[in-house]
Amino acid sequence: MFLDRPLLGVGFGQLLEAKKAYLADRSTDLNLEATRDYIHHNGFLSILTETGLIGVAIYLALLGVGSERY
Repeated sequence: MFLDRPLLGVGFGQLLEAKKAYLADRSTDLNLEATRDYIHHNGFLSILTETGLIGVAIYLALLGVGSERY
C-alpha cells in the first residue's frame, strides 16, 4: 500500500477500507485472506500507510518538539 501512494498515503483513518482491495488481490501466493479481520499492530507503519511520508514527517516532528519540552 505504501509503495502505491508513498507521499500522501491512503488517507488518515482509511486503512481498514483501503486494505480490502489489496486483500482481494489473487496474483500472489500469500494467504492474505487470513489477515482480513486483523487490525494493524505497528503504529508507525499504520501512520506511514495512512498519511504517507509527509504525514510521518509531521508526526515525528511533533514528537521531537514535544520531547524537548519535558
